[in-house]
Amino acid sequence: MRDLVYLSQAKLTQLRPTLGGRGRWSRDVDAEVKTPLGGLKVGRAAQPPEPHVEAVVARLEAAEPGPLWYPDPAVRPGRWVHFEAELSYAEVSDSVVFLAAGESPRLLLHGSAEHLVGQPPTSPGRGGNLLASHWYRFRQLLDAEPDEMPGHWPARVLSMLEELLQPRFTAEWMAGYARVTAKFPASDGGPELLAASPLYVERVAPPEAG
Repeated sequence: MRDLVYLSQAKLTQLRPTLGGRGRWSRDVDAEVKTPLGGLKVGRAAQPPEPHVEAVVARLEAAEPGPLWYPDPAVRPGRWVHFEAELSYAEVSDSVVFLAAGESPRLLLHGSAEHLVGQPPTSPGRGGNLLASHWYRFRQLLDAEPDEMPGHWPARVLSMLEELLQPRFTAEWMAGYARVTAKFPASDGGPELLAASPLYVERVAPPEAG
């Protein structure tokens, strides 16, 4: 059973007619979706279980072009990616934000707080109003013309999220699929930043060493 943290019903609704007809959701065979860190088991289902996560994932993987592993240099805005990383998360205003711990490209997932499954472990305390203000402006720019976003905005928001979330100490291993919204180059010695909106996020076991 999946340990879901976030599930976008809106994206599921969008993907169902895009990826196949209603009558094809049933599955009577086992399947395995391949990812760079192993396989995602998709079990049998005589009737399609709500909310069809396994079927959507299987069809995403079978689509052309399929999802890329998120650090792939070929990733561009609009492309679906698979991710598995250490993430911290919190509600910021009416959004939920997931931030990866330390690697480059730095993964920043953003979605609607209404799609959270359960409550986040962190909420903005001191400085929360300032962060919410910056995040609101960042989202406006992200939704409009991310290529025209002033260079200091990604770094500023990233710094404030770092202070709030402390991902080096609070991050958990999570995985899922997301659609890329923007890709910001490294600047001022900081990491490349990849912003994406998730279909779902689930807790997973840490990858085995070796």
